[in-house]
Amino acid sequence: DGDILQSTGDGLASTLAVARRETGFCPPEGGECRELWSTHRLLLDDDTRIKLEAQALPAMNILGRQGRRALVIGGGTGYIATQILQYPHIEKLVVVESSAMVLQYMAKWFPSLHTCWNDTRVSLVVGDAHDWLLGQHSGQFDLIIMGLEHSPWWKASRTSRIPATSRFISHLRNMLAPHGLLVQPAGSVQTPRHTQRLCALHRAAFRHGSVWPMAHGHSQTVEDGETILNGRYLKNPAVTLISSAQHFDPFDVDWALWQDANISTYHYTPSVHHALFALPMEVQRLLQAPSPPGMVGLSAELTPSEFIAAPEEARAAITTVALEARGCSQKRLSSGNTAAALLREMADIAGLTPLGEADRELSSDGVSAVLLVSESHLAVRTWGPLGYAMLDVTSCRPIGSRVADKLRLAIRERLGCREGVSAARTFRGTALAASLMPGERQS
Repeated sequence: DGDILQSTGDGLASTLAVARRETGFCPPEGGECRELWSTHRLLLDDDTRIKLEAQALPAMNILGRQGRRALVIGGGTGYIATQILQYPHIEKLVVVESSAMVLQYMAKWFPSLHTCWNDTRVSLVVGDAHDWLLGQHSGQFDLIIMGLEHSPWWKASRTSRIPATSRFISHLRNMLAPHGLLVQPAGSVQTPRHTQRLCALHRAAFRHGSVWPMAHGHSQTVEDGETILNGRYLKNPAVTLISSAQHFDPFDVDWALWQDANISTYHYTPSVHHALFALPMEVQRLLQAPSPPGMVGLSAELTPSEFIAAPEEARAAITTVALEARGCSQKRLSSGNTAAALLREMADIAGLTPLGEADRELSSDGVSAVLLVSESHLAVRTWGPLGYAMLDVTSCRPIGSRVADKLRLAIRERLGCREGVSAARTFRGTALAASLMPGERQS
C-alpha cells in the first residue's frame, strides 16, 4: 500500500486514503508527492491530471470568451477548478462535491489545490449532486463538466452510478446556454456497452447539435496486482464526450486567447488538443464516430475487409441529404432564378461538379428545378403559398454532417426561411462500396 499518511480504514481500500509516492501529485512550490485514493481508485496523482485536463481545457478553449459560467460536478480535489480559474474571462464557477471528507483531506494534504476555494468567483456546494441539479433552472451555464464517473466496482450509490437516462442528460442540456458544452466521461474501450449507451444518449439529447468523443490515456487508476478488478474497467484509451445543442468545430479555437492567458498545464497543449479528437480505429467503430473535419477519417485508410465493418456512413457508395425548409419567403420560393442559383451554391458547398440545369416556374406559385452534377444530382420543389420547400442532394461523393449543416444555412439565407431548415442524411449502395477500395470511390 506504500507509505500511508492518513486513511479512513484499511489502506488504499479505504473510503479515503493519502499515500506518499514518487508518482503522486507534486505541489508546484515543491515538497513531497502524494496520492489521494478512494476505495482502490486514484482520485489524484501526477497522471490523473491528464484525464482531468482533458475534461476541462478543450471545452474552455472551444468556448473561448463565451465560457464565462461553468459548473463542475464532483470536483472536490480542486484540480479542474484550478485549471478553469486561470481563464480571465471566467465570471462564475460552481463546484458541487458530495464528500466533505474529500475537502478536509485536500485542505490538509494538498493545500496548493485547496486554495482555489478562496477565489471570489467560486461557489462551493457540499451535498448530494443529484438533488442539487434537480433544483436548477435552465440556461445558466456555458460549460458543465460531469466529473462523477460510472464505477461498477463500487457499491451502488448516488456517486458510483450516474443516471444513464435521456431525462438526466436532457436536464443537463437544458441547464446550458444555447452555445454551451456538456463534458462527461464515458468509460473506456473496456466498457463498450456503457460507452455506446452514453454516446447514444448524448446524440439523442443533442440531436440538432454536435457530439464529439475524445480519446485519451490515463494512468493505472486502480491498484494493480491481485486485485478484484485486474484492469477490467480501466483500459486505455478512456473516452470523454463533449456535446452541444449547436454545431461546433472542435478545432475552431482562438489559440491567441490561450497564449495571452498564459495557461499553466501538466500535459495539455494545442497539439494535444488536436490529438484528443484523433480517435483510434476501434473507438471510431465502437461509437460510429468518424474524425472531425480537417482530419483523415475512417474511409481513408481501410482495407476492403475493414471497410465492410466500418460505420454505414463510411461504407456507403451514395449519400443523399434530404432537406426541408419552412416559413420561407413566398416571393423567393416562386422565382426560378432563385431556385437555380441556390442549387448551384449548394453544389459548390458540397464540392460537386455541375453539368447542366433545368427549372420551371409552376402555376401554383412554386418552382421545380434540377441540377445535374457528375456525382449525381440536386433537386428542389417549392410551394410559395405554404412557405415550404423540399430539396435533395444525391452524390457518390461522401457528404458529411458539417457540409449538410452548411447546406441548411445556405437554404435558410437564400430562401429567407424564418422557421429553419432540417436535414437528414441517408446512405445507399453499401454492398457496392464494400467491394471497392476507398480510393476507388468517385470524388
